[in-house]
Amino acid sequence: MSNIEKTVIANLDAGKYDIEATLQLLKQYQLQGKWDTHLEHLPRILLSTLTHYENNDFALCLCVIPERIQQNKEIAEAVQAVLTLQDFLERGQFDKFWAEFATVEKIKKIATFEADIQTQMIRAFSITFQNVPLKAVLAH
Repeated sequence: MSNIEKTVIANLDAGKYDIEATLQLLKQYQLQGKWDTHLEHLPRILLSTLTHYENNDFALCLCVIPERIQQNKEIAEAVQAVLTLQDFLERGQFDKFWAEFATVEKIKKIATFEADIQTQMIRAFSITFQNVPLKAVLAH
């Protein structure tokens, strides 16, 4: 296992996020053609990018991963689950996001993921609803 891979995996386990290290690792896999020996990390890596979905980190990482790898039978279901989660976040369908997230079993969870996603959701709400009367919020 390379140093950059150790760093990225340690970050995932600790709930830390470093897009530069993540992209460097994916690029390393790409250049060395070693995708098949590292499949188990890809769904977690993609899931971690959702904690910064407003930065398009998910799209950056997904573009580096070849389609044949995304559709590999060992991880296709997990990758599809992350794609679905990303779609719900992008559309602001947060209730559907949490319902789907509760069913995801194929991906080892990431420390602080839920809290980080909640922060992103709150940020999205605060940008969208800068001036909403309290009565309107409490009514729902």
